[in-house]
Amino acid sequence: MATLATVIASQAVISGVFSLTRQAVLLGYLPGMRIIHTSEMESGQIYLPMINWVLYFAVLIVIISFEHSSNLAAAYGIAVTGTMVLTSILSCTVAVKNWHWNKLTVSLILTLFLCIDVPLFSANLIKLFSGGWLPICLRMIMFLIMTT
Repeated sequence: MATLATVIASQAVISGVFSLTRQAVLLGYLPGMRIIHTSEMESGQIYLPMINWVLYFAVLIVIISFEHSSNLAAAYGIAVTGTMVLTSILSCTVAVKNWHWNKLTVSLILTLFLCIDVPLFSANLIKLFSGGWLPICLRMIMFLIMTT
């Protein structure tokens, strides 16, 4: 069951990285690169050879350097809970700015979400030095690439 879940999750990551990279290239946040459309019917089915190789080498480096699955679990925990916190904040920002929801209602919703998300993220911060540093470093690198 865990192997099947891993395969599904890895396919989602690959598709997501291809899609986000394409969007970043089109918006000018990343340099131009070769994008291959694998379907004439679906515009979203793409393949980026350079990103595929980057992902391959990144996975090899992580597997070799982390050595133990517990270190990978620490990285995963911080990545997931950090994403939960950011998604809550960004969703509420969209609700106020784009959907014009009442600010008081959105603040209550955000407070409720953060009461759940922040303790989970904080609990995972103790794993920062046993693998949790990786997602934070990757976030900082991507932020630097996209803002320069």
